[in-house]
Amino acid sequence: MTATKQKNWREHVVVVIAVLTIVAGGGQALLSSTALSTMGIANPDSSTRLFFLLLSLLILLFGMLLLSEGLRPSADRRVLFWTGVQKLVAALVLLVGVIEQTLLSAVVGVVIYDGLCGLFLLLHWFRFRRTLNTA
Repeated sequence: MTATKQKNWREHVVVVIAVLTIVAGGGQALLSSTALSTMGIANPDSSTRLFFLLLSLLILLFGMLLLSEGLRPSADRRVLFWTGVQKLVAALVLLVGVIEQTLLSAVVGVVIYDGLCGLFLLLHWFRFRRTLNTA
């Protein structure tokens, strides 16, 4: 009974992360100039806006993929692994931007959020894999 509650709790967290990722990616895509300005890039050129739009749409797609995994888990749960990696890479890239003073220090909140989400997803995947190997 306890294992079922823990599983349900983790699956709910996966869905929440997915929904927040969809909202973030979609919001950034729709309001890319505002999002860039908030991060400290006040006058982006067209190439920067296009690249940011592409990245935002990829974030949106990762969120949609994670949502489908959270609502209907697959047999091997690879989506958890790759979305966790994506979140950690995003956190690392943003952190480098803050350290190099390309991005505002306010972006550190996003770094922490993405890093924690990435760690959670990877730990959830590792726990799932370990459960398969002991069964």
